[in-house]
Amino acid sequence: MGQEPAEREQELAREFAPRIRLYGLRHLGTEDQARELVQEVLMIVIEALRAGRVQQPELIDRFVLGTCRNVVHTGSPPRSPRA
Repeated sequence: MGQEPAEREQELAREFAPRIRLYGLRHLGTEDQARELVQEVLMIVIEALRAGRVQQPELIDRFVLGTCRNVVHTGSPPRSPRA
C-alpha cells in the first residue's frame, strides 16, 4: 500500500536537500552553513510530518520553504559549533 515512512522520509530528503542547500547558500553565504541548514530544516519538517502538524501534505514544498525562512531569519540554528 505505498511506501514505508522511512522510505518517504528518504525521498523527501533527496527531493528537497538540494533546494534547501541553495537557499542556504543564497541567504547564509557559506557551504557549511548551507549544509547545516539542510540538516536543521529536514529534521524540523520530518518531525512535523511524523507529529501530524503538516495540515496540507500536498503543499510540502511551501512548508519546507517557510521552514527555511524561519530558521534563517530568526537566527536559530544552524550555527557554527563553538570551540
